[in-house]
Amino acid sequence: MPRPLTRLAVVGGPSKINKHLERLLDGLQRAQSTEDLAEIADQASAIDMLIRRRNLGLRAQQQAAILRIEAETAIGLILLDTERQGVGRPKIDSNGIDLPRRCDFGLMPHIVSRALRLANIPTWLKKKVIQDAVDLRREITMRWFLLQCESHLQRLKNLEPQPGGRVDDLYELVRVGRRFGTIYLDPPWEIPGTTLPYPTMTVQQIMDLPIHELAHPERCHLHLWTLPGRIDEIAYGLVRHWGFRPVSEFAWCKPDGLGSGQFHRAGHEVCLAAVLHDRDRFDDHALPSWGMFPRSRHSEKPDEVRKMIERASPGPRIELFARHEIPGWVTWGYGIARPAMQQYPEVISEPPSKPQYWRTPPEIYERLEREFNFDFDPCPYPLPDGFDGLQVPWGDSNYVNPPFHPEDGLHGKGPTAFVHKAIEEHRLYGKGSVLVLPTQSYVNMLLEAGAEPRPLGRVWWLGAETGEPCPSPSPITAFVLRQKKK
Repeated sequence: MPRPLTRLAVVGGPSKINKHLERLLDGLQRAQSTEDLAEIADQASAIDMLIRRRNLGLRAQQQAAILRIEAETAIGLILLDTERQGVGRPKIDSNGIDLPRRCDFGLMPHIVSRALRLANIPTWLKKKVIQDAVDLRREITMRWFLLQCESHLQRLKNLEPQPGGRVDDLYELVRVGRRFGTIYLDPPWEIPGTTLPYPTMTVQQIMDLPIHELAHPERCHLHLWTLPGRIDEIAYGLVRHWGFRPVSEFAWCKPDGLGSGQFHRAGHEVCLAAVLHDRDRFDDHALPSWGMFPRSRHSEKPDEVRKMIERASPGPRIELFARHEIPGWVTWGYGIARPAMQQYPEVISEPPSKPQYWRTPPEIYERLEREFNFDFDPCPYPLPDGFDGLQVPWGDSNYVNPPFHPEDGLHGKGPTAFVHKAIEEHRLYGKGSVLVLPTQSYVNMLLEAGAEPRPLGRVWWLGAETGEPCPSPSPITAFVLRQKKK
């Protein structure tokens, strides 16, 4: 028999409760059969209920709950160590005796299931969860105990290396100039209070994916699966952050039962559609906004939706967080072992574009050099072997002519990365930088006309008709052309 997780001490409260707990502990150490252990577990559960009903103390409740956990764990260990009948023809052991069936142990099915779950939890983790309950001074219930242990095990499993899904693979696509007309993704959203059977990502990690860089600049559609409530609002903000305009929603209605929720029980999921350019439209104008398709594996979306996307949106197409490779698509995800770069030639045979480098005209550089006396250039040309301007300390006065596009930079890093670096060097070390960046023509027109730029931060615009703020803020700068004195 396993050693008890903790030795019962003399607890406060009626002496009968205390003596009964001690007697059950002694019986647990001597018990040899599942029937004896089940009787101990039942009595410990009854004592637990009595202690809580009469408010006889937290310590006594914890001891009764621990006894029940130990007894049912011992049942599970016996079941695991005993060869039993499986599915199919009856089997016999080496002595010619029929192997026992699960029902021969005299246990209810739910007891067997719970006992096997407890037996599969490492002893060190059980001790940790129990100690946490003692330290936090909270009651121990079987449901809470199993949730804490199994959630911890799932988190450990999520940290294990996966065969695919390396973000660097996406940046490799960007670096060699691969662009897509359709981007389809089902992010592994974090759901508070829920343990999922796959690694999840924070909103910031999803936001940092190079979605805009993977989009074809001439035409691209984005299809993003969301979840009801707060995540749906976040999804709209992500779409705008990546440079797309939300245009429509598709609802997948599930025919087999209701989901979770404290208001309307969710029986559907939504796929948000967005376009890169305002005047873009679907290729097929006869697609419905909803469909009823059966469920499959956890979180796996219907193939019918992907077929509708193929009718609506241009190629080449990429699916992020895919479960398996799809003919005619580039796929990327934790379960996809083959890198996306190896799949791309099967989708389109377009030669990769070479990075483009643009040197500053000498007269512009010399004029700036006379004023600022530069002593470092983080973006030299030609680039020395092994040099990365984002990974080294900068000089006191820096001239920065960064790659105009992420695909032209090292590791897919474009102008935004160098702006972040320049701000960091200035904030931490007081270093100066002159950054030469492309801007919209109207910005240059305003600046040349003497407009005064005034950053307004991230602005929550209000709907003209509803007055409600937009789902996500936009970075805004005001340009002031002051009134001339007469």
